[in-house]
Amino acid sequence: MQALLPSLPHLAHLNLFKVWEFGDEQLVKCCVHLLGLRSLDLRGTWVTHRGLAELTQLSSLTRLALAPHAELTPEQTGVVAALTQLRSLTLSCGTYSPALMEAVARLPQLKVGAVCVCVCVCVCVCVCV
Repeated sequence: MQALLPSLPHLAHLNLFKVWEFGDEQLVKCCVHLLGLRSLDLRGTWVTHRGLAELTQLSSLTRLALAPHAELTPEQTGVVAALTQLRSLTLSCGTYSPALMEAVARLPQLKVGAVCVCVCVCVCVCVCV
């Protein structure tokens, strides 16, 4: 994938759902080459707050899907809050901190009904707000 990225500068949508070998190092390399990316699905990857911090470079990113392997850290919450251009956000976490919910509520471009929060307890139940 890393060899392909430089040849795809106009790529708008990237779905990495359950690409288990994708992590922070790969996301850093993606962000350098895909500055026009508008949609990114990172659910089921090994991206941590270190990799998520790179998303602030993607000023065209309007759709993001995340499913961290644990509760979002304060650093990850800060990254979500900095993505002010987001219009759609999907979060799949075990728990949601008040800080995260406040950060999501302050995203100015987020459309009503465009936040999908999944609570995983044996079965994934989606509640869209």
